Amino acid sequence: MNIDEGILTSKSQLPVTQLNYGGSSNRFSWILYKIDFLECHGKSGEYPSEGNSNRIDTIEADIKDNQSNIEQNQNNIKAVEYDAEQNENEIGALKLRTTTLEGTVFQTDYYFKYYQYYS
Repeated sequence: MNIDEGILTSKSQLPVTQLNYGGSSNRFSWILYKIDFLECHGKSGEYPSEGNSNRIDTIEADIKDNQSNIEQNQNNIKAVEYDAEQNENEIGALKLRTTTLEGTVFQTDYYFKYYQYYS
């Protein structure tokens, strides 16, 4: 038998189906009992109706995060493509410059000849 004094704090004691009273000190003493409406405070977890709603909110937040990450990655790709194009232009300019310099090498430049021969 579940006995509770004051405020019911255990869900196992619900619903209240009977009230036993007694134990007054004399025959003319008053005992006041009141069973009021059920009031709940707090909850131990999510309600079943909240489960799907919470999952949907989580999925929508993940989608927004992924969209933001995709946009950032696309911007990064564009920056890398631009840098690669700049590098190709610089390589082309250096090749042209190198070709021009190779044509003006003097025959007495033994270092250049040695380097070309053993490279």
